[in-house]
Amino acid sequence: RQMCIRDSFSMVSLLRLNVITSDLDNAVKAVELIDDKALVNISKAYACMITLFYYAGFAYLMKGRYKESVKMFEVILSFIIKYKQFFTRSFQYETIVRQAERAISLLAVSTIFYPTEIDRSVQNLLNERLGDKLEKLQKYDTETFKECFNYGCPKLIVPIRDREHFENYGFDVQVLEPVNQLRDTLLSQFLKIQKLNDFSGVLRVYSTISLQKIAKIMKVDQTQLKELLDQHKRRNQVDLGDCPFEKKVISMLRGSSVIIDFTIENDMIKINETTTKTNYSKIFSKYSSNIDQLLTEIQNL
Repeated sequence: RQMCIRDSFSMVSLLRLNVITSDLDNAVKAVELIDDKALVNISKAYACMITLFYYAGFAYLMKGRYKESVKMFEVILSFIIKYKQFFTRSFQYETIVRQAERAISLLAVSTIFYPTEIDRSVQNLLNERLGDKLEKLQKYDTETFKECFNYGCPKLIVPIRDREHFENYGFDVQVLEPVNQLRDTLLSQFLKIQKLNDFSGVLRVYSTISLQKIAKIMKVDQTQLKELLDQHKRRNQVDLGDCPFEKKVISMLRGSSVIIDFTIENDMIKINETTTKTNYSKIFSKYSSNIDQLLTEIQNL
């Protein structure tokens, strides 16, 4: 059991190390190894659990998985709002509060890339802490985006790989800060996302619309319209991967959400609005089988 607990905390440390060195591909791979059993161990240490979801949310944000990013930051803030009275007794209280403030900024950024309804208490917290900044961000103000990202981004470092790397870049003041590199990468997507959000807004208004009409509304040609259709499809994909974290953790955290889907028939777009709901019967069956297994083990003692 002690080995299992050490492994759980080691996974969080590996995730954090990969994020602060800007190795985001390996950061996501480190997250994928964490399952529901590891999460039980991690949740016993408040600061560790908040660290897990904060760094996982940042990694998902930078890898373009905005839906998962929103959910990670929402979980942090919901958890803190619910149990904040216990944090004041912890010697890590200031660290927890500082990480929560960063998560607020990054959640605001994430909801621009994937507009969705979030928990009302979390939304109220965003409005309270960000105020006018949130409104400016929703109007795609680049300076506000930079300010929110710089504040919410974890401290990043440039690791020295070997002696040659140190001699060439160790004292080079011209090397771009990793925070600025990631910010500029995400900014390029931020500058494009308004068109996609406007397109999704148009789909919410109509039940059917011709390709020519929506192209005229969006002021795009047929090639650009096809790109918007593909981007909208990809952003609203609901399928999860086979890794433990997605199958056993994210699937539990996902609540109901409204998905705007469409089909194209004879140059006409038919819009379908579907609501994904939590399958409570499946959850009940899972825990019932666990209880049966525990009872069997007790009877065999």
